[in-house]
Amino acid sequence: MKKYFLCAILMLVLGACSSTNKTIMSFTESDLGFSRVTKLLMCDQQILDTYLSEISTSYKGDIDENKFFFSIDEEIEVIVEWSKTGKKITTLKYVFSSNEVLDEDLVQEMYDFLDQNFTGKLNDGTAIQYVVSKIPNQISIEFQIDFDKKGEELKEKVKKSIEEIKDADTLILSHFDGLQNIPEGKIWILKELHRCNYDAGKPDSNNLNPGTIYHCDGVTSDNYYYDLVINGTCMKLDGTMLTDGAWKKYPGYDISPEYFDPEIYLKVRLESFIILYPGMNISVSSPDQTGRRIIVQEVDIKKVKWLKDYIDFKDQFGIDRSDFEYLGFMNLQFWEYKM
Repeated sequence: MKKYFLCAILMLVLGACSSTNKTIMSFTESDLGFSRVTKLLMCDQQILDTYLSEISTSYKGDIDENKFFFSIDEEIEVIVEWSKTGKKITTLKYVFSSNEVLDEDLVQEMYDFLDQNFTGKLNDGTAIQYVVSKIPNQISIEFQIDFDKKGEELKEKVKKSIEEIKDADTLILSHFDGLQNIPEGKIWILKELHRCNYDAGKPDSNNLNPGTIYHCDGVTSDNYYYDLVINGTCMKLDGTMLTDGAWKKYPGYDISPEYFDPEIYLKVRLESFIILYPGMNISVSSPDQTGRRIIVQEVDIKKVKWLKDYIDFKDQFGIDRSDFEYLGFMNLQFWEYKM
């Protein structure tokens, strides 16, 4: 009698597991499930909102920032999570939670379904990575655009091409010039920062049109100052990256001038280049009695192999070129300096 009782209990448990599997798989295989992933990744928030609205038509749901909660039956809750790079959806995650312990076979069922029905690529060939994971009462699957590899490959090609260019035009950007917009079809490569006496004359070699002069706030109580304004953000050089902080004043080193202008008393070589792209803007700040000059190389985009591909690849994420965020997202390599 006891043996038959245990068998009955086991059959009930297995039946419950099978039913739960079927309910979860029924959703994942539906038009609201995983088949939408390739249509949602690399799309704007508006497309995702439309998708969530469609789910709400069949299942009552609630949004909390980047998560959407709903139930597909009385015992199974689903959470759709997402993250963006720029304005594009680059990660989607589905989390299924049950009141009961989930059947181990559910992981394999999901992988089998994906192997048979999911191409794993967007229309442009960009790969989509996915992984299924499980704990006793929960199973999740995360889809993510594999754009890092493509970006790094293009970046290395562009860097090598830029390093091979020897005939770039050289500009001298000073506080006299005010705000300058990087022209279409060109890039500006910032090479060196010079410090000179404030009353040093504007170099005759400059062909820039005067722009509105912008100054960052004056010296702070911690004796810090800013050198540049890029896309409306006052910045410093901190040796590894551009930040929105201020760089502590140089100590009074005895440095001999090495350039044609005898008023230059210090220069900072930017051993690693940073590129400003069309649509961005830059101004040299002079918050105290020290003048600054930036040596700039202006290069035609067409002369740099792979650069247009790199720009097009990055631009698809929808970050505005006039936003400071664009600088960090597009950058091939951050500044370094030597005293």
